Amino acid sequence: RGGRGAFSGLNDQLIMDDRRVIIIGAGFAGLGAASLLSSKCHVTILEGNDYIGGRAKTAILSDAGGKSNHKTLELGCTFLHGSEGNALYSIATLHHVIEEHHHDHLPKTVNLLSSGGKLSEEAVDRYRELFYEVQTETVQRSRANDWTLTINGHPRVDARAGVGTSPSLPSVSLPSHPPSHPPSQPSSQPSSPPQSRADLSDYLAGRFRELSASSHADDRSGPGMNGVRPVLDYLLREEGLDNGTKLSEGVDLLSYGDFDLSEDGLEDCAIAVVGGYSTIIGAVAAGIPSGSFRLRSEVERIRWSPLASASSSSCDAEALSPVRVVCSNGDVYEADHVIVTVSLGVLQGRKDLFEPPLPAWKQAAIDRLAIGVVDKVALQFTGPLVEEEHDAIAFFWTEIDSDYSTIPSWAKCQSKIDRLANTNVYTAWFCGEDALAVELMSDSEIVNGMVSTLELFLKRAVERPVVVGRSSWGRDRLFLGSYSYNPHGASKEDRVVLSEPVDGTTPMQLLFAGEATHPSLFSTTQGAFESGQREARRLLSCCL
Repeated sequence: RGGRGAFSGLNDQLIMDDRRVIIIGAGFAGLGAASLLSSKCHVTILEGNDYIGGRAKTAILSDAGGKSNHKTLELGCTFLHGSEGNALYSIATLHHVIEEHHHDHLPKTVNLLSSGGKLSEEAVDRYRELFYEVQTETVQRSRANDWTLTINGHPRVDARAGVGTSPSLPSVSLPSHPPSHPPSQPSSQPSSPPQSRADLSDYLAGRFRELSASSHADDRSGPGMNGVRPVLDYLLREEGLDNGTKLSEGVDLLSYGDFDLSEDGLEDCAIAVVGGYSTIIGAVAAGIPSGSFRLRSEVERIRWSPLASASSSSCDAEALSPVRVVCSNGDVYEADHVIVTVSLGVLQGRKDLFEPPLPAWKQAAIDRLAIGVVDKVALQFTGPLVEEEHDAIAFFWTEIDSDYSTIPSWAKCQSKIDRLANTNVYTAWFCGEDALAVELMSDSEIVNGMVSTLELFLKRAVERPVVVGRSSWGRDRLFLGSYSYNPHGASKEDRVVLSEPVDGTTPMQLLFAGEATHPSLFSTTQGAFESGQREARRLLSCCL
């Protein structure tokens, strides 16, 4: 392919040595690409930050005296997804930075009601299992693209026609997916995305209410029917964190099954990285020459050469025209190929990044996807908030929002706060518009809202904690978001198109990697890492 058959032996090696590849971004996608390419050609990795890792960022906490207490806080990526077949899991195991692996492990949680009292873990687990059943059913229908299926004996749901078998099931009009894009450079703009909305939040809520009515109507040991709404709201908030946005902000129903660990041979489990994601990053980076990295080198412009003629298909070294990459610090780099691993947020927000602009087919795929925002705020108290054996405090709101007017809206959208092991540090999680609002607040404003919330649920006075760490992924110009999700009308086909290289006067001038380009493992570090290696192999198979 691409004329490589014309070279062999020593000549092949000379081409490898002479080729210049620039990788933009030193997150897991960039590191994945560099890990395969750095021994084959000249690789330069441009990173705008002063650290390697991208959206994986480990903070070292300090004690009251300002000294490190060797406790780590993950401000970005927190979990690994699956073990067998996950290269990052193997690295983490080797460096002892993961908990003992349990498929069904959940933190020991105290479940508090805003009106007072607690819910037992057993009761919440029963509803969690029911919600998981609804999720599994929805995933199966999504992957089959058939919303009239009877699954596990459940009633048929003719959601495509907007007809449900139960009045509690919401009516939604579900369009077909956009037609598949060609596997190579499309010649025209793909068709417009469907206009009708297929709302995941309404669908999951409707099915959950329907099944819980029959499963738990007479179960007096559980929350009871009066408790379904608080539990459902809690579970939907948790699902929102997985998507990087509140489900009510437009997560697509049709493509709910696109995220698929099993497609890559991974089991469905989240494994906490307790020893620091930075250790995994360091282990991967150790196999890449240190001289390849250029930190504090934010890319301002990528000047590429669009295809001049349809006959330009050779990979001969003499035919190549370099791509010029201009950094904000004034440095200019020339390359034969550029692997772009910036976030979807940057691709959407930096329309001036490419000169000339990207082809319409590529930009259309970028615009159809969406990036969510998940932020964390770490609060240090002088002692545990509840019994020390509990790892988390879950919030179940039992009344309508207006009954708690003293609690800010962003605080009411939390599902829980997690306790950092063997510390008095609790981490609050926020997503979507609430996360963006929190990013604009001072530490004092955040503390005020958190104290009010905790006092409501604990029914006692709570000390004012100290903010010891917080993230702002949504407003960080180098990321403009945390990880991608499918909004209404998007599908994995858009991710496939996003991953396609762009030819210029020479083949594969621009290649694209990053979690958003993975059709089944988007939003994960494994997906990012694999996408980088995918583009490295693509380049090696054609031009190197």
